[in-house]
Amino acid sequence: MIKSTYHFMHKTTIALTLIVLAITILITHKYTLVFLAKNLLKTNNIQYSKVEGTLFDGVILYDVKYKNILTAKKIQINYKLLSLVKLKPIIKNIQTNRLKVNLDNLPAQNAKTAFKLIPFKILKINLNKSELTIAHKKYFFDLTIKNLFYDKTFESKEVYINLKSYYANATIKAQIIKNRFIGTSSNVEITKIIRNKYLAFITPIPKSLKVDLDLDTNKVQLSTHIAHLKLTADKNVTISDQDLHITYLIDKNLFELQDHYALNYAHYTSIIEQKGSFTLKGDYQSHINMKLTNSPKTFPVNSFDANISGNLNVIALDINASSYKIHAQSNDYKRFKIKLKNKKFRLSFVNSLPKKLQEHLFILNSYSSLSFSPFKLNTMFTLTDNLAQISGTLKYTSHSQELIAKINPDMKNNLYKDYNLKLITPFVLSYKKEKNNTTFKIDANLLQFFLSKKNNILEGYGNLASGVFTLNGTMTDSNKIKFKLYTTVLSIHKLLSELKLTSKDDQTDYNGEVHIHSTITIDKAFSIHSTITAPYLSAQTNSQNLYVLKNVLLRSTYKDKKMNIYNYKATYKEQKFYSNKLSLIHLDKNETIVVDKFYIYDNLLLKGIINPFKSKMKLNLHSKKFHFHSNDMDITAKTNININVENTKEQTIDGNLTLISGTVSYLPQHDYTISDDDIIIVQDIKRQTSSNLHLDVHINSLRPIRYKTKKINVKFIPKIILKKLPAKKLKIYGKITILSGSIITQSKEFTFDKSEFIFSGQKHLNPKLNLKLHYQTIDYKDIIILVTNTLNSPILIFSSNPAMSQNDIMSYILFDEPADTLFNNSGGASKTSINYLLLGTGLKTIFNQTTGIHIDTLNILNNANGTLGYEVGARFNKKIRIVYKNDISSSVIIQYGLTKSLRVDVDVHDTGQGVSFIYTKDFKGF
Repeated sequence: MIKSTYHFMHKTTIALTLIVLAITILITHKYTLVFLAKNLLKTNNIQYSKVEGTLFDGVILYDVKYKNILTAKKIQINYKLLSLVKLKPIIKNIQTNRLKVNLDNLPAQNAKTAFKLIPFKILKINLNKSELTIAHKKYFFDLTIKNLFYDKTFESKEVYINLKSYYANATIKAQIIKNRFIGTSSNVEITKIIRNKYLAFITPIPKSLKVDLDLDTNKVQLSTHIAHLKLTADKNVTISDQDLHITYLIDKNLFELQDHYALNYAHYTSIIEQKGSFTLKGDYQSHINMKLTNSPKTFPVNSFDANISGNLNVIALDINASSYKIHAQSNDYKRFKIKLKNKKFRLSFVNSLPKKLQEHLFILNSYSSLSFSPFKLNTMFTLTDNLAQISGTLKYTSHSQELIAKINPDMKNNLYKDYNLKLITPFVLSYKKEKNNTTFKIDANLLQFFLSKKNNILEGYGNLASGVFTLNGTMTDSNKIKFKLYTTVLSIHKLLSELKLTSKDDQTDYNGEVHIHSTITIDKAFSIHSTITAPYLSAQTNSQNLYVLKNVLLRSTYKDKKMNIYNYKATYKEQKFYSNKLSLIHLDKNETIVVDKFYIYDNLLLKGIINPFKSKMKLNLHSKKFHFHSNDMDITAKTNININVENTKEQTIDGNLTLISGTVSYLPQHDYTISDDDIIIVQDIKRQTSSNLHLDVHINSLRPIRYKTKKINVKFIPKIILKKLPAKKLKIYGKITILSGSIITQSKEFTFDKSEFIFSGQKHLNPKLNLKLHYQTIDYKDIIILVTNTLNSPILIFSSNPAMSQNDIMSYILFDEPADTLFNNSGGASKTSINYLLLGTGLKTIFNQTTGIHIDTLNILNNANGTLGYEVGARFNKKIRIVYKNDISSSVIIQYGLTKSLRVDVDVHDTGQGVSFIYTKDFKGF
């Protein structure tokens, strides 16, 4: 186009110059102008309707037409007659109106044709409302040239063009220097047709561009700069700071391209350098270099080079990176063969993976065939490393897609040593889509999953061992997914056994039934709303200890790493645990669990952080006032407890619990019984594992707390400290003070004066006693009972007001009468025996009625130091009897009758153990 325009201007200038010279020669004749116009112009097929002017100052032609190449409404030439006879003729003005030139109709010219012109000067050229047709496209323009010189080359310092075309509109200011046209347009406006048809893939489309033009007889060069562009399909992809240069080499009929720009995607930035060339015949070649300059994550490659070459029939593409090589070729642009090889492939750019997995090297190979008519892609691939081998096929057409992949982990890798992957191998994944139907399937031994999508409806089901689940939902065209997931586990014990999640060293047996109803939404963010119910959850640590939670309920939501717990409840041993306040938990950028607020009983607040990956936990349990009510207690208290866990090395719990008011009515429960006379239970007692727990909890009370049962009613104030050092046993320090109260037994009421249980941190729970009780007889005598020493070895001291003998005091306690009334015996030894008989009989009756344990024998012992001891015997069945003796030391004797005559006694006491075989024989007659 540029070349044709140039020749047109060149020839036009020559023609106009010849016309001027002819007119000047014939200016002396009156009819010269008419004659010349008729014989010179019309004989050369130049038509016109009228000619005006004189040969002295200029000529005007109207309705000019030359074949089907040129038309003009008006052509006007002004000059000075004397200037035409100079060595460098001067033309004052050349002006046209509505000039139309169709270069498509120009006859072919010999490239070697040369035109020789004499030097000349044109002061001004104006082409108004002109039209140029090239390749059936019309270009409308106004052209102004001032002081155009010609002396072997054209020169002009002022050229103005106002252009309107199919492609763009522009105002160009230029110069002509030695036949070289150098210009600039600061407002090249791309037309709406071009923007909509060819540039709709970018936004915003520049309304105007600054374009530099540089053309001569050898080349045409266009240069521009674009500050910022985005892709319409994905606005995260932007092109910035682009310098574009296009050069057309006229002699070679070749276009050359140089492009430099920054390519940005999200937070990734790369610099692109592109050089290439192409011809109108279809031959091309291009070289692209990409360098990644900014990346928030590690990327597979930081740079690569690509070479593309071909013509209208063949194409070859090679991409070379540090560890990748891709080669593609085609002989018809319809069918391509693509080969990918890789030797060092890392997943280090996937930050969510563990570091060990990121550092592994993979080998990827694939072979593909690609055709476009119809579109079809078939790929075979293998991905291998020391973790696993993934092999499969990919089939992709315009109507269907199918992917099948088989994953085989390398069982020898140490990464899998803690996992039983045989449960889910071989792992086969398949995906298939045809028209509006899509299916996804996982077949992996104990894991089975099937999902189908028809139009916008999702349906699926599957199981993980004995745990089953179903789902149904929708998926919109904008890829918004919403579905309900129903999960059922009828037996946690069975599921854990199937998944081999039970440890041989862990004797705890977990069981339960769980139902989970979830609504999951996947849009711009992932969210899940769940309701978890469990009729029961149990943990059995041994044959005697079973812990069961019943009627468990939890409602929660999760979105944007934030979890809201709306309410929960559970029952343990008839005690309900619940909260109806909103609890908030979220994950920070390090995947640490942050407990913003978690309510217990709506008035106990838990806050802190939990890092499960590092086994760290730092929590605070706080309440200025909370209320706890159950069948066993009704307590109001305040607390501030800190929990700090650093792996298994450091575990600290410290703080305080202050009782404000309340009543306790707890009684020990019998959780299990043994009633079969023929069963002998032998149980290995394991040594307790040492704990690194450091415990320091202070328990006190602002007001007296009442302990009340059917037979006990006392007020007490606790002031104790629970302490435990790492690898040590729990110790208790402090005291429990009984302010007042009473105990009723055998219809007798014993009242407390101020008494104390004193804890001094002994290895076993054996507090010192400082108890003072009163018993008022029916005849208003006050009997005082002092209990001292320790709980395991108590010392009882009896006194009365008025003073009475020990026999009378015991008789009053047991029978509400003095000893003299019941027994009339003056012997000292007999009185002592009577004392023990009375005391033993009374205590035995009290034990049987208050504890529920049937005692068949109870002996009162008189120790050498003057204190009392006792021996208690209880028979559990025909063969087993247990005797507990508290004299100078404590001991337990288990008596097992093998036969009527043979018995085994197992004696366990403070200083050792012993086994005795006892044979008894009844000799009649002796």
